[in-house]
Amino acid sequence: MERGQKRFKKSKFDPYIAEITKYIIAGMTVREIAELLQPYFDEVVDESAVYAFMRSRGIQSRVTMGGTNLEYDAPRCSKCEQCWTVHNTTDREVLLCLPAKRLINRSCKTSPMWCIKRGKNLGSRKKMDSRRI
Repeated sequence: MERGQKRFKKSKFDPYIAEITKYIIAGMTVREIAELLQPYFDEVVDESAVYAFMRSRGIQSRVTMGGTNLEYDAPRCSKCEQCWTVHNTTDREVLLCLPAKRLINRSCKTSPMWCIKRGKNLGSRKKMDSRRI
């Protein structure tokens, strides 16, 4: 084995890596891929097992909550005029969405999926691309 080369443990999904990659390029979710791989196995194919295999092999899905339109720019709460920075009970700064009357999680980089601005079309670009290859 050459130096610097990653060593993988043999997985039951290794023979199907080309198909998994093809499905990822087509914009399918991990759940859909697990369902398509099901006929090849006697036992149930777990979604988390497929996800762990993809992570270990460096295969990344660009699908988020079923949306595959990579040109879509999600609105950012930090730039929204309807989101205010407030102090919570532990004296940390958090964002508060006034129209939704909800706090925005600090781990949220753009805007939450429940944001009312996500439903609007931005120019000619749509939120989701539902086509499958």
